[in-house]
Amino acid sequence: MTSNLKIDISKSLILNLFILLIFLVLSCNLTWADEGLYQIVTLNTSQTSLSSSEDVTVNTNTGSTFAIYAFYNVSNNYSQLSGISIRIHYDSSKLEIDNYSDYLLPATLAPIIDDDTGPYLSGGYDYDENTDKILKIAWSDWANQNWPGTGLPLQLIKLIFKVKNDYSEGNTNINVSFKTNANGYEGLSNKALVSLGGKPTVSWSEVSQTKNESDGIVSIKANLNSSYFDDILIDYVVSGSAQTGGEDISLNSTGTLTILEGQQSASLNFTINDDSNYEGDETAIITIQSVTNATIGSNSSHTLTIIDNENIPEVNFSSSTQEVFESATETSAFTIVLSGTSYQDVVVSYSVNGTSTEGQDHNIEDGTITITAGQIEAAKTFNAIKDSISDSNETIIITIDSVDNATKGSSAIHTITLKDPPYNLDVDGNGEALGATDGLLLIRYLYESRGNSLINGVVDQNKCTRCDSEAIEGYLSNAKNAILDVDGNGESLGATDGLLLIRYLYESRGASLINGVVDQNKCTRCDSNSIETYLQTLRP
Repeated sequence: MTSNLKIDISKSLILNLFILLIFLVLSCNLTWADEGLYQIVTLNTSQTSLSSSEDVTVNTNTGSTFAIYAFYNVSNNYSQLSGISIRIHYDSSKLEIDNYSDYLLPATLAPIIDDDTGPYLSGGYDYDENTDKILKIAWSDWANQNWPGTGLPLQLIKLIFKVKNDYSEGNTNINVSFKTNANGYEGLSNKALVSLGGKPTVSWSEVSQTKNESDGIVSIKANLNSSYFDDILIDYVVSGSAQTGGEDISLNSTGTLTILEGQQSASLNFTINDDSNYEGDETAIITIQSVTNATIGSNSSHTLTIIDNENIPEVNFSSSTQEVFESATETSAFTIVLSGTSYQDVVVSYSVNGTSTEGQDHNIEDGTITITAGQIEAAKTFNAIKDSISDSNETIIITIDSVDNATKGSSAIHTITLKDPPYNLDVDGNGEALGATDGLLLIRYLYESRGNSLINGVVDQNKCTRCDSEAIEGYLSNAKNAILDVDGNGESLGATDGLLLIRYLYESRGASLINGVVDQNKCTRCDSNSIETYLQTLRP
């Protein structure tokens, strides 16, 4: 009897304990947690959820702002739980939260900033004695057990932190702690290590770029590795073959680009001048020379290459042939031309051949001609030397051999034909040169007689072909520079050349021809023999 009673009491006790346990589970809404179930909150510097709880590093500078994103995930990818409540911890002596308005809605507890007064000794809820402020936020769905009810991972909140201006160097942490987790789950998180390196560094975003001359606008971006609480002033210099100040590019040779407070980049914008000149490909090298409120980074020079859109010009002779009369005084020239202007000097090398003789018939040697940058032609002067030999139609053949900064065109050979002068001492055109007519006309003309005083008593109207003063003056005006400088001193004068001419036509020879007339300090034909030889070639 007693034994059976003990068995009944034991069964009743066990049953009551079981019923009590079920009641506690139901009333407290508890579940047994499988080992290793976690609600995971990870911090990152970009809008990408981390696949693990690995810590992240934020490299920033005094006065800068940066973003921290908090992402939610579950170790078993289960998205129908009761909710979560978290704290984000930071050191308010170094950081402040500038903005926390971007968070997952709806939230059971909207973001609140509070003091970190956690019970864990002086370290607070995150066991970090350096953090003193927290941002609290919570989400829940206790009634339906369906939070967040969407795909994972999920962005919970975006925080904008700002580094305080009086904090220049060192490290500080941003931590996460959990106020509540879903039943059966533990909290797991990483931290963000904020590392300050003093002032930010500035660099060009690219070290080079290539533009066509017709592209117009050029943009070069300067980047900071982090924002700053003051304006960043970037002083730059421009070098290279491109001309500044609007000639090739609108940039001046020096300038300043400003990255405004709180910004992390600024663009240097300018234009390329699309001109019609051939310049070849050019470069503009923009170099950061100095900065204010920052340091110079690795990409301190940016090279812009400008591709010229004009064809390289051609070099040609202005004409393929030329006729030149031998002259004691007159200078002639041949000309080379470009098909378009160039902003580089164009150097043309040429060689000289032909039937004539350099030094005897002319003074053109092998050489070069330079067309100065911006010009389209250049000329080379020479003399066709007047000699005592009738050698009409000798040639000078000039050939372009090579060209620098241009190309050789199709008209690269120029032929000069040397001709004996078209003038002689038969002034009145009657077929002979006589002292009593032509000699008097020559000396009178060189002594400036004109009109009737030039021809009176001299011209035989029955024999002449140039009979009036106008015809004779016209002939002698052209012949003066061509043949009448008898002594070769560069002038045709009555007191020297006029007397030599009339003496010669009156048959004076030897000393009687030149006595008292030729200035030995100025002449190039100084003795009677050279003067007689010269004048002999001028007889009709």
